Amino acid sequence: MLLSIEDQFAGIQQTLEEVVIPEISSLYVRGQVYAVMEILNQMQNFIEFRSDLLKEEVDRTREVLNNIGTALGSLGPEVQEAIKDFVRSKQELEAARPGSGKELMELRDRTNRLLELGQELFHRARGTMAREERERVEGLLKSHLGQISRRNLKLLRPTLLKKISRGGDEGK
Repeated sequence: MLLSIEDQFAGIQQTLEEVVIPEISSLYVRGQVYAVMEILNQMQNFIEFRSDLLKEEVDRTREVLNNIGTALGSLGPEVQEAIKDFVRSKQELEAARPGSGKELMELRDRTNRLLELGQELFHRARGTMAREERERVEGLLKSHLGQISRRNLKLLRPTLLKKISRGGDEGK
């Protein structure tokens, strides 16, 4: 799962203020770090996640939710009461049409929370399902979560781990 832009910027700023700045003795360098923090503070209002990635994730999650709903819905009346909130929430999310990147991010978060509930309900009911149906839904869940992980790995940029581990001193 991707962290919100706000959470990412807040984490960077907190690290700079609580970890980096106390270790800097030069007032000039400290001022430069505060300037970077101010730039980050101003930038966060102009940066959004790529909407195409969020929309793709929401669409895939909705598909998995529909499959979980169908599997649970076929189990009979004893399960219907337990999944009533799940079905209602799923219908609300299907009707949602986000107008902005922030709304799309909120929709993605809501679909992920509903996916967690769907997984919980599925795991509670899986013992009463036909083996083929249970394996089909398990496969869909594994595939969905694997696709998100692979996508996130593809988005990673080359790291600065070597510089981080050496404190920026390449001579060591």
